[in-house]
Amino acid sequence: MAEERGRAARFFEGFANALLERAVPRVREWLQARFGAGADVGGIRLDGRDVHVDDTRVPLGPRARLTIARATFRITGEATRPLVLHALTGEVRVDEGGFVAPVRFESSREVHAEAWIEGALTVERATWPRVDAAGEQAPLDGSLAVLVTSTRWTLARGAFTCADARIAIDAEGDLDASGMKRLSSARVDLRDARAAHFADAALAITGARMSGALTLLKEARVEGTLAWLSQSGLDAEVSATTERSSLRVVANAALDETVRGTIEGRIGVAEVMEAFDLPAVARPLDDDVARCEARLSGTTRAPRTFGTLRADVLRVRLGRPSFLPPRAVRDAVVEFDVDAQGAKAHGSLGVDDGAVRFDASFPLGGGERALKLEPDRVPAEWASDLATSKIPDDARVSGELGLDGGTVRVTTARTRLAFEPLRVRDGRFVDTRLRGDVASSDLLTLGLLPAGARLDEIASVDGSVDGPLRDPAFDGTLRVRDVEVALLASRERVTVRFADAPALLGELASELTSTRVRVAGDGARPSGEWWLPRDAALTGEVAVAAFAIDAEIGVETATSAMLAKIRVGADGALDGSTVRGRLSFADAIVIGLFRSRVRPRPIGAAKVKAALAGTSGQPVLHADLEAAALDLEVPAIAPLPLREVSARLTVDGAGLVVRSIVARVHGGEASCEALVGFGPAFDGMQWRIRLGGVRIEEIALAEQRKLGAWLRGGLLGSVTLDSRGDGPLIGNGELRVDGPEYEAIALLAPTLSRHGLSTPSPVGVAPLVCRFGFGERGVRFDGLDARVDGVAVNGWTTIDWTRVLAGRLDVQLDARVVRNHALLGIPALFARTIPLVVDLGGTVDDPSARLNPLQTLGVADTVDSVTSAFAELFAVPRREPSAPTPRREPPPAPSSELDAILDRILDHDPRSEDLIAQLIDRGVDADEFERLLDRRRAARRRR
Repeated sequence: MAEERGRAARFFEGFANALLERAVPRVREWLQARFGAGADVGGIRLDGRDVHVDDTRVPLGPRARLTIARATFRITGEATRPLVLHALTGEVRVDEGGFVAPVRFESSREVHAEAWIEGALTVERATWPRVDAAGEQAPLDGSLAVLVTSTRWTLARGAFTCADARIAIDAEGDLDASGMKRLSSARVDLRDARAAHFADAALAITGARMSGALTLLKEARVEGTLAWLSQSGLDAEVSATTERSSLRVVANAALDETVRGTIEGRIGVAEVMEAFDLPAVARPLDDDVARCEARLSGTTRAPRTFGTLRADVLRVRLGRPSFLPPRAVRDAVVEFDVDAQGAKAHGSLGVDDGAVRFDASFPLGGGERALKLEPDRVPAEWASDLATSKIPDDARVSGELGLDGGTVRVTTARTRLAFEPLRVRDGRFVDTRLRGDVASSDLLTLGLLPAGARLDEIASVDGSVDGPLRDPAFDGTLRVRDVEVALLASRERVTVRFADAPALLGELASELTSTRVRVAGDGARPSGEWWLPRDAALTGEVAVAAFAIDAEIGVETATSAMLAKIRVGADGALDGSTVRGRLSFADAIVIGLFRSRVRPRPIGAAKVKAALAGTSGQPVLHADLEAAALDLEVPAIAPLPLREVSARLTVDGAGLVVRSIVARVHGGEASCEALVGFGPAFDGMQWRIRLGGVRIEEIALAEQRKLGAWLRGGLLGSVTLDSRGDGPLIGNGELRVDGPEYEAIALLAPTLSRHGLSTPSPVGVAPLVCRFGFGERGVRFDGLDARVDGVAVNGWTTIDWTRVLAGRLDVQLDARVVRNHALLGIPALFARTIPLVVDLGGTVDDPSARLNPLQTLGVADTVDSVTSAFAELFAVPRREPSAPTPRREPPPAPSSELDAILDRILDHDPRSEDLIAQLIDRGVDADEFERLLDRRRAARRRR
């Protein structure tokens, strides 16, 4: 029995399934009728009494569609509604607007008899494109009740949120065989919605922009009601509020899409100007408002807002600092017209005792803005506030300026410029010509010349003006005096190109650097002035941008080629400026780099690598120089031939600092530091020169007579040179000659031979040392210490600038040198050295030398002989010796007194030398002295 019941159940189940399978076409047909003719019903699958429909697309009007991922229907068996929607997942999408809303439907537990859809539709994170809104756009979430019969549909109790916004929706309409036929009524209530976000959503769903008055106030909070009736269209009563603005909009969009309405309230002028992206510098203060009265017209797809803004006072800073009061504009009246393409405005602004009338257009979708101004007695300080630099106070603008161009003349006390013709197309200067004369003082006021420049010139300009109205460019020529240069100027940058204009550029350099620079003149260069060589050819480019100067200038003469890259910052700083090239010493002297009596000869050139520092008013040049050869002029000697020269120096307005000079000279090395002052703080020079291994025989005096004729050896030492203003050059130092060879000794050989003396070896046995100094009267050598075998010389000498010679030498003769001499051999018996004192005189060309009779042996012919010998040492030519003085025989001393003196001498009395001198003073000659000694020795032996 149970088995029969099972077979029956399976039979009826199969029969039922067969009936359902046969019903699928009827189900598809019914659903197609419900969804509309444009619906695309996908796969249908039967599961018991459930019908699953997948991948179905249902049109929701001309722009939107419902895409059903899966819908589940329940079979009712009723003829009028065979199916009831149980559940659905999918999304609503507006193709052209980009609106996407994921949806989910759940059927009510009890469905009314005529409804085939009844339940709750939930929207989760609906999104749409951001067009006018600013900041992050929050998604839309919410739900509403849905009721659909064969002839009607209803959306009720809709409650949605989007960030802080709250939206309530109610709507209903009719259905027929084609689907959602007609919207009968709808109501949307808004609370705390952002104007731009709401406008973006409306644009995405409907394809129509909201009124421009709402979209301009992007951050406004919108509250109000939108109501749709099939008999009258859309009625809106909305308020938009920001921190400064408060507008109330009452409008109607009729069934033919025409729009009518009004806007009233107050509007923050700065907010509106910011919406048009006008510069903040030209906006009124944030709390300045204007009264707004406007009307709405046009269509829902092309709305238009036009009306009037009025303000008794608007306060504008125009770039003024906060501690200065803003400029006041009074009785402002602006008539505006805003549509989907942009905004137009015209009106008048009261400015002091004048006014400014204007017409303006501002496209919203891009494109050039247009502005026409008709100023009437506007003060120059207003223009100075608007500009990036100060406008001359006496500037006046006149002419006829329209949207398509005209003629404009700008005048000051010394400037006459004309834009004629002036043509403007699409917001750009086109085929515009600028001609006239402009004063350099006005260029300085405008900031096109650095602060501190004192030019007093009138320049003629002639060229074309091209480019956007906000940033035009001038391309033409500028002529100052007889010099013409190419000029390319814009609001951001001014570039001057020139060739061979040394005089003008010298004056320009004078003004820019506060240093006197001019082309070399006749005579001596004035103190504190810099010169350009007469044959200097200058080419290059100077650019001024943001109150800074960039220049690249090439300077060429017959012997020099230099490239200077100069940058003057807005603060006058010269950081980054360089100078490179080849500078001849002749040009360096002309320029004024060497102003002391120690300087290079104008022969040869140096490789220069330099950097500029400091400011344009106080420039500082740090330079490295290299030269293969340099002949250095030093007072009193012939030019020193320096080779392999390297130097580091610094030059500024106060003077020249030589940090180091290193060079090869006469087989040795010389190095020095120096300070040369140009200005009142220090007008003079200080040199410190160090010598090492310099061959003294190669050094020549001023008359080209080399010192090798008298002395050879390696010279070491240091020399300091100093002078102040026009005062004398003062020098001092210490010198040493290693390995000296006294060539002058050979000149003494004939004289020494005649007097029975041998010639000493010229080779020094110790270094020659001395100190020296020179000043206003001449040169002085002291501390002299010279030694050869058997002879040592100490002393001093002076040579004045008239070449007169004076001095004293202490000569120490070794006893063995003069032992065989008839006279000097006597004291050589009792002492190791024989002292001689020589007084020097005469001139450098005709020197004389004589023994000092108070300090040497007082024998006339011996004195004459030694004097003649020293005279021959210095004589050029030799001076003839004077005739010998007759000797007077003194009376002989008493024998007893002589015996006493001789006894003391024989007993080696410490004063033996003095006792011998007493005998000589008494007239005892050498032969008598020898006989007295022999007799006294014999008498003492007899005792």
